[in-house]
Amino acid sequence: METKTYAIPDAPYQALKWAGLVACPALATFVGAVGPAWGWPQVDAIVLTLNAAGVLVGALIGVTTATAKTAYATTEPQDATVKSSETPAADQVAGDAPATASADTPTDAGASAEAEAQDAYTAQLLAGVQGMPTAGGTDE
Repeated sequence: METKTYAIPDAPYQALKWAGLVACPALATFVGAVGPAWGWPQVDAIVLTLNAAGVLVGALIGVTTATAKTAYATTEPQDATVKSSETPAADQVAGDAPATASADTPTDAGASAEAEAQDAYTAQLLAGVQGMPTAGGTDE
């Protein structure tokens, strides 16, 4: 089992995540819609500031998530079964945790199935985008 160590504790992380992804955009939309009706001064500057704060918080928590350190617990035995569609990496011997984890060597069957589903979804999205008309109205 893997655990991640983040630069900030979970409670502040969740609060910042909510503020950056929910509160700032909602408040900016509210101020942009209601401010002119009530004659508030400098509504555009307030909306711009709220949106910029949301982007800043989102970027900071994104960096925190991306740089989280992964640690593998050695107290639980690893699943030694390998499906026929999976080939274990050279450092994955039954019962041992991998020495390093990478994006192309999943640590369990669930991660592999999830990666395959994401790849299929990405392929569908790309196929849809490639079939869309361009700004000029023609397919290229």
